[in-house]
Amino acid sequence: MEKADIFDGEEIIITKIGAGSWKNRLRTFVIEGEENCDVEVRGSIAKFLDVGDLTCLITEMYLDDEQFNKYKNDEIPISDLGFDPETNKDNSKACLDIQYLGRKFKDVKINDKIVENAKIIRKNIQKMFLEAIVTNLQVTKTHPDCLL
Repeated sequence: MEKADIFDGEEIIITKIGAGSWKNRLRTFVIEGEENCDVEVRGSIAKFLDVGDLTCLITEMYLDDEQFNKYKNDEIPISDLGFDPETNKDNSKACLDIQYLGRKFKDVKINDKIVENAKIIRKNIQKMFLEAIVTNLQVTKTHPDCLL
């Protein structure tokens, strides 16, 4: 989580890679687990994913006008943390790339200066975090309209 700049309780979008699943993006929240590299899905998300599935986690930023202009000018670092699907057996060997100021920094290490700069710049950007969880809520009615 540290390498990807994802915080405990942060809202993410998760999607299963392959089989046209980019249409099936699900919103959930990260709950930090043990120090090993296990990725556990719980609750309703577990209905869509199985052990061994490859996934993509996406985070979002909420930008004001000034931040949006910086984003358009590539002045806000974007992290791309990737795993080789052929060799990834335990989520322990990730490659971190950062896109920033018109350049892509490949395979940076967590203690590299560019990572520290990215954290400083991104710390003031609003992210969505978990506020409350309601579990085992049963659907009692459905309706085909979104608004009514």
